[in-house]
Amino acid sequence: MHARRDGKHPAFGAESLISPGATGQLLSRSPSPDPAYSPLLYPADHLDNIAPSSPTRSGGHSESEPPDEDNGLPPRPALRDLTQDPSERLLVPATIEAPQFRLIYLLTVIDNAFKHTTVADCDKRLKDHLNVIKIMQPLPIAPRKPATTLATARRRLGLNIDDYFDQVAVCTLCYKVYSQDDLDSLSGPECTVPRCKGVAYKSSEKRLAAVSDGEDPKPKRDPAKILLYAPLLKALPRLLLREEFVRNLDLSSSDAPDNGGVLKDFQDGQAYRATKLDHVRLRMPDGRIEDVKAFAGPPRTLRSIPFGLSLTINLDWFGVTKDCPHSRNVHLLVVIPGPKEPSLEEINHILALATRELKILYTGIHLDAYGYSDPVEVHAAVECHSSDTPAAAKVKGSAGH
Repeated sequence: MHARRDGKHPAFGAESLISPGATGQLLSRSPSPDPAYSPLLYPADHLDNIAPSSPTRSGGHSESEPPDEDNGLPPRPALRDLTQDPSERLLVPATIEAPQFRLIYLLTVIDNAFKHTTVADCDKRLKDHLNVIKIMQPLPIAPRKPATTLATARRRLGLNIDDYFDQVAVCTLCYKVYSQDDLDSLSGPECTVPRCKGVAYKSSEKRLAAVSDGEDPKPKRDPAKILLYAPLLKALPRLLLREEFVRNLDLSSSDAPDNGGVLKDFQDGQAYRATKLDHVRLRMPDGRIEDVKAFAGPPRTLRSIPFGLSLTINLDWFGVTKDCPHSRNVHLLVVIPGPKEPSLEEINHILALATRELKILYTGIHLDAYGYSDPVEVHAAVECHSSDTPAAAKVKGSAGH
């Protein structure tokens, strides 16, 4: 998915990829997603006493009005606090080190990235700089010893790009996602999706997997195809530490401005940041889809939260970041490997990767943000979909033309 912002609108789209509904949930299409990708954000046992609303005139999606009373609904769940996770909190671990060491790290990385200095020469220069400091004062031991290699310096500056990507194993044909545990537990390399003739892994006779005592060594199972995925929950903490990104966000929590009927930007529209929070999407016994209030408290929308982000998603089969005026703010979520374009059913497996994260973002997280001393509450939902007709049809699960 790529993220771009038009004016004050943070938009997350995708080059060859995804899109759940406005509340960040994906309703199943054939074949049904795995149980882990249930459209419910939370178990709905406590919703039994809520009467479903009447269907809309179109007979499709309808939305229940919040009841006058909470009818015993549970309180809102605790937000996921990424600031308490050391790996998320210290996006730039070098900030806990002295300024002179941060400067040495930065100069070393710049030499490698822009002056094409070799890794070996960078390692030597880094150690030479540390030896100069060592002449004047002992090198620190706490909170950690200084980095002595380019790779370590890059990680401590938060510039190790590999840390922000996940290599996801997928079927060679249908793109079903497999974890390493899934691969190890399979009885054979064949994909588990019915009627799929693809494979999930390839055995490497030269590489042996770790086994328990007394077991014979087994060939290591390597993914047959890799999908490179850049998680939203790793991208947003970095984006919110950028001064320009935060300053350009629409952080207003009031109603949409009244410009006398003239819309100067799409953020002036009533639908912008109007997604209701604290709801779950349910499929009713008669097939209707309803958004039902699930937690106690006053009604809330994205606009009522300063950091309520309205996301835009894009799925297409071309270089979406090429010559784009907002390409510096584009987050490319995933590039779908070829050689063929996924079908409507196959793309569900890829959509599920983002759906899980969008559910978390809809519920809310705590993040550090530029200019704020305390962590901020962040909610997000997909409110806009900007793709051509065939791609939009695949995301919605409808006919292509």
